[in-house]
Amino acid sequence: MGRTSVSPAQGANASSNSSNIAQRLACHTKITIAISEALYALCIADLYQCPENEDQTESTHYCSMRHPCVLAQHALHPILVNFRLVCKFWDWIIVHEVEDRFLQPQPEIEAVYYPYTWHINTKVRRAILHGQFRVFRTIDTEGGNSGVFRAYNYRSDISQGCRSPSQAIVKAWADEDDQERQTEERAYTILTDACANDLAIPRLLAKGWDKDHTLFSLVLEDVGASLDTLMSSVGPLNERAIAGLAIQLIDCYAKIHRLGIIHNGVKPGNICLSATTNKIYLIDFGLSYFLDIDKLPFRGTGIDNSKENLHILFGRNSGQIVGNRLFLSVLGQYGMLQSQRDDLESLGYLFSYLRHGRLPWNHKDDNIWQLKMATPASVLFENMDVCFLKYWKDVKSLAFGEMADYEMLKGHFSECWKRNCFAGSPGEVNWALDDLSGIN
Repeated sequence: MGRTSVSPAQGANASSNSSNIAQRLACHTKITIAISEALYALCIADLYQCPENEDQTESTHYCSMRHPCVLAQHALHPILVNFRLVCKFWDWIIVHEVEDRFLQPQPEIEAVYYPYTWHINTKVRRAILHGQFRVFRTIDTEGGNSGVFRAYNYRSDISQGCRSPSQAIVKAWADEDDQERQTEERAYTILTDACANDLAIPRLLAKGWDKDHTLFSLVLEDVGASLDTLMSSVGPLNERAIAGLAIQLIDCYAKIHRLGIIHNGVKPGNICLSATTNKIYLIDFGLSYFLDIDKLPFRGTGIDNSKENLHILFGRNSGQIVGNRLFLSVLGQYGMLQSQRDDLESLGYLFSYLRHGRLPWNHKDDNIWQLKMATPASVLFENMDVCFLKYWKDVKSLAFGEMADYEMLKGHFSECWKRNCFAGSPGEVNWALDDLSGIN
């Protein structure tokens, strides 16, 4: 076949058509991007909310079309899909201009489907909590009425905007009257008012009732991995790590006890370790007790077990076991009201567990409180430094409501630190870099 020739007139027409197409494409591009920008502004409008503070200053949401908020993307994407059906020009523009320019990869959201609208997982995933937090992973749920979640914080970094959010921990309840919810909120309010940074607890970032999704949420700073996570990686800990932990924990409990709060939550999963400092954090105050230390008749020396004092010793949870059975104190295991001494006793069980990787009892034992009473300190702290025996003796001699000599308790472990020539100052442990394993 011969080659088809093109006349000058046909070439001019083709060039003119190409020019017209380019002009039309440029025009459609301007229109499409302008519409997209307007829609984007509407999509993030709900994130411009006045926070519930005294001055009602307008909050700022840091995102843009170049680095768009993932929440706006979720709303914008279906609209852009429909835009592609308008004509071939819009289809090309959406694919090559708008989506490439605006809809960049975002942090992963856990792909979980919850069919029940009443379930707490469903509620938190439908909400933009406090106008800035988006749940993306479930940590734990209890019967669908409450749960702990990991969320993205889309207002935490003004330089990165919403393309690189930090993370936070969300505790949510479907029932605002839930007792654990009320206890947790009260505890964090007291601790936050007393300066959370000095008390080694997570900062309370937000709290409140979401009437649109009928849930109450506490949003807390993500402070790092727990001792549980650490032990799953390195196994039982060495004595330097435990002594350092003991010094920090005793100091922390001294401060919260002076505020009248009994943690009742000692366990590896409730102690978190900073990845950047040697600091530790206590979490989970949902089972805590509150003592009005200034009004208690036994403020200085504790209370005896005489008949007239039984109404104090058996409190609101008389006969009920409230707390983790492995680490709960003997009297707490028996259903008696807990005080400062019970937190310190639970710490003793924790120290033994961290060193040996186990305790002389387990969750399956029905008579666990009897096993605790029958286990001598020599067995509990077998092959451990004498400082643990000294600590145990002092703690077990405390009366209900008696404030311990916390400096003396810390002193036992400081002496151990110096006697064994551990590196650094007493209690100084880098949880990310130091050798923590107790496995030889």
